Amino acid sequence: MNRVGNGRSEEFYLRMLLGRFASRSFKECRTVDGVLYPTFQEAARARGLCTDDKEYFQALDEAASFMTGGGVRHLFATMIIGETDTTAARIWKERCETILPEDLRHRGQNMAVAKNEALLHLSHLLRKLGRTLSDVGLPESDDKTTEVGRELIRWDRAEQRAFVEKWTPLLSAQQRRLVDTLLAEMPSRLALSIDWPLNRPAEEILSLPPHSSFTASKSHPQFFFLLAPGGAGKTVTLNFVAAHLRSKGLICLCTASTGIAALNYPGGTTAHSAFKLPFDVSDPDALCTLPMQSQRAELLRRASAIIIDEATMFRRTHFKAFERILQDIRSPNLR
Repeated sequence: MNRVGNGRSEEFYLRMLLGRFASRSFKECRTVDGVLYPTFQEAARARGLCTDDKEYFQALDEAASFMTGGGVRHLFATMIIGETDTTAARIWKERCETILPEDLRHRGQNMAVAKNEALLHLSHLLRKLGRTLSDVGLPESDDKTTEVGRELIRWDRAEQRAFVEKWTPLLSAQQRRLVDTLLAEMPSRLALSIDWPLNRPAEEILSLPPHSSFTASKSHPQFFFLLAPGGAGKTVTLNFVAAHLRSKGLICLCTASTGIAALNYPGGTTAHSAFKLPFDVSDPDALCTLPMQSQRAELLRRASAIIIDEATMFRRTHFKAFERILQDIRSPNLR
């Protein structure tokens, strides 16, 4: 069986040999019963130190204790480059399926996305060595190179569905009425906004903003303000809406006027970053610096809902720029 004899895998087999058999040179270490083997791995096998896949598991467990996730994936790619596809697939299934994406999981990604990104990294490493994932028996990855693609694989539908099922019986009657009102507009695109007034009644108030060019017609996007005091359950309700849409494979973008507020939403980001809002509000005609043919524009075009938290922190210039960018990217000439 053809195997590579370089990289960190060889270092592992060298250490395995030296731990059991004293040697005065590398050549002597690779010599077993008078036969000089070309690699330390083959010498270790000849001495019966690695007759199955245990050495792979041992090496990967040891590497995972002190190496970065990228380093462990690089070691794994080096290990399997000369192995049979069944061996590589077995090692991936029994150990690496959980070890290799571990660092990605720590960044808050769900397991499905973490596995896909780990496979993408392995794919890039193997290509440099002249191989592909299918060559070594590993599952193919979804190479999503667009913002729309990355957003779609970012959310595990089962996890989002579990969130919806958990919170459905916990919503109040007012929250359910609000959710029903918003979801009744699907699949029309929505723009949701939260206001934080100080002297409003405790119940949620749902209304269209005056003078808005977003009409109430089903054929046009709806633009809602959600007005309620702090503690009324607005964030939970909108997270519920976002999870419901994502569980259906739809795109819901969660943004806020500040980074702190954006943390209240999974996948949340600032509206300035998401829409490229103008920072100079002295010009009433300032526009968002978002190219119409960019991937971000396509992401906004494909979004089924857009949530903007603490929208009253924005200036009128921001709202005008946001309205203009939505009108522009939805132009029939750009579809």
